[in-house]
Amino acid sequence: MKKIFKLFIIITFLSLSGCFKSDSMEDITIYTTTYPIEYVVNRLYGKHSNIKSIYPNGIDVNNYEVTDILLKEYSNTDMFIFNGQSKEKNYVRTMRKNTKNLKIIDVTNDLTYEYYNEEFWLDPNNLLTIANNIKKGFKEYIKTSYLVKEIENNYEELKIDLTAMDAKYRNTFKNTHTTIIVSNNMFLYLKKYGIDVISLEETEELTNKDIATARNLINNGTVKYIYLMKGEEANNTIKTLTDGTDVQLIELHTLSNLDDDEKDKYDYISLQNQNLENLKLQL
Repeated sequence: MKKIFKLFIIITFLSLSGCFKSDSMEDITIYTTTYPIEYVVNRLYGKHSNIKSIYPNGIDVNNYEVTDILLKEYSNTDMFIFNGQSKEKNYVRTMRKNTKNLKIIDVTNDLTYEYYNEEFWLDPNNLLTIANNIKKGFKEYIKTSYLVKEIENNYEELKIDLTAMDAKYRNTFKNTHTTIIVSNNMFLYLKKYGIDVISLEETEELTNKDIATARNLINNGTVKYIYLMKGEEANNTIKTLTDGTDVQLIELHTLSNLDDDEKDKYDYISLQNQNLENLKLQL
């Protein structure tokens, strides 16, 4: 009887001290990819995991290649959460060669993009779908009911924030006739808010009519700003159209990755608000 009592005391102590886990998914290490995915995972499960990104701060994720040596290191972690409609799916294949135990979640189920991956998170509704996919992925691996409930509650809070952000964009441009000129087709998603968007990305889709329309809007003073991606240099078309004019070039954050100084100052919501404030300048 005394031995049973002592065993009960030991188990109780271990549970209270955190040494006795009720679920193998507690206190795990998770590797993610782009910043918005990292942000969502933190919102949903940051309390019970150590979350890292495979991308260093400040780099261009589209032009950065993760080495096989690093992938081997990442494969020894507990979970990898990634964008299955990008080169990251190839990283999973390499990681799976090193271990069969790696848990994975593809965040892009039921999602498609027209031009660039950035559309998955620049549009708050798309990021909400990503959050739902991550929530479902966690539920496949987590067995403890209180953890599942906590993730569900965290998802509902995130849903409120993302829905509110989408509504903020809609209300800003409601009952207005706004035309903006952008440097990249990824920003064409803004049309969903009733904005006329002219992209001057130098692709086969750029027409002489688009250029002529942009020139007229600049010359008659309707357009006073052209929006570039953060860190982007204006292309030749934009330079030609703005030469000798008062048009200002303003950057929009793609949200794909953050610089070192941004990590401590901003998050997804504050950067979306920053983008919106810049867009409002053209109203």
